[in-house]
Amino acid sequence: MASVGYMLLRYVSNGSYRVMVKALSLEEGKIITIKTSSYSSVVEKESSILNNLSPNEYVVRILGQGKAEIVNECFLEELIGNGHTSPSMNANEVVYIIVEFMDMDLHSLIKSRRRILHGGGYIKYNSQVQVRSLMWKLFNGVAYYHKKGITHRDINPPNYLLSISKINGVIKLKLADFG
Repeated sequence: MASVGYMLLRYVSNGSYRVMVKALSLEEGKIITIKTSSYSSVVEKESSILNNLSPNEYVVRILGQGKAEIVNECFLEELIGNGHTSPSMNANEVVYIIVEFMDMDLHSLIKSRRRILHGGGYIKYNSQVQVRSLMWKLFNGVAYYHKKGITHRDINPPNYLLSISKINGVIKLKLADFG
């Protein structure tokens, strides 16, 4: 199932105001995240903040945005039909933003007892050096947002996203959900 250049791969999560899916950009061949919402003001606010902060190593990159008419109806029907929408979501009012895909959130890393699948096996991320590195990235990110005049009002582990290099296991830590 494709929607104007995107193929839905799997549902990621939903909240009061949004639904997130992992998708493939057919044009670029890259894995992306599509965040949909029936509240255009939430999407516009997040889009504006991400555009103001990006590109930066501490913030998820915004790759695009649009309204429901750009997204194929099948895409929305699949979300609605599988119960992956919030009760207030209406297919006629859905807006979306496209952001870079990240492997997991910080909460999942903590719950996994600091073990992440890397290549063919697991790597433990529990040494003082590794924890210090993640905390350094977290604090530098917050300092960067504040320097830009942005206050994130929901800093918590699920809103920090991680991407793990398949080559050397280096973790990128980025803040998301500015809506």
